[in-house]
Amino acid sequence: MMNQDAKQKLAFISGEGDCWYDRNSHLNIDERIANDLILKEIDRLKLNAGSCLEIGCAEGWRLAEIARRYDINCFGIDPSKKAIEQGRVNFSELKLEQGTADELPYESESMSIVIVGFCLYLCDRNELFKIANEIDRVLSENGILIVLDFYSEQSYKNEYTHLNGINSYKMDYSKMFTWNPNYQLISKTITDHDNRSIVVDKNERIALCSLRKATKDAYSEKPEY
Repeated sequence: MMNQDAKQKLAFISGEGDCWYDRNSHLNIDERIANDLILKEIDRLKLNAGSCLEIGCAEGWRLAEIARRYDINCFGIDPSKKAIEQGRVNFSELKLEQGTADELPYESESMSIVIVGFCLYLCDRNELFKIANEIDRVLSENGILIVLDFYSEQSYKNEYTHLNGINSYKMDYSKMFTWNPNYQLISKTITDHDNRSIVVDKNERIALCSLRKATKDAYSEKPEY
């Protein structure tokens, strides 16, 4: 059942997700791949995974490249019906579903990599705990979570420029998980959309965060004082 307060989720499921896809579908895939921070991070970490889920996958261009490079099973979910339908045509090897992060249609601990690529800033604030729980549920022990999104030390919001009544929310999204000892922050890279080391406009700062789920290492024996 749709939460009555989930207006941003409803907006993207009912049409804004398709509009977002239309605005970005013209971008050159080869250039996307060459400049993609998430693909570079996966290469850097030398991940040997059995399955990968991308939340906010659009038509699946990034997942298709991951499947090509590493020969692993790739799953994607996105609110845009148009993007998913096009992805099923372009990349038949992928398993793509229309949906949102608060209700992931996957078995528990079934994913060794979960990618959350630039969608949390548009999610309803009252859904964040549920989203974090769903991501934790599907991510396997010793799995890797990669989050790319807007970044700010101080949480704030501004108006989403493409649809009235919708907000963009800026914060440190790694904190959705790092409060929990089950998650270890591997790396955090702060840059902007042009991948500059010095970010001039703080409103355009983004962060790429990698975390490992390691529940067995979360709690040591009682320390001696």
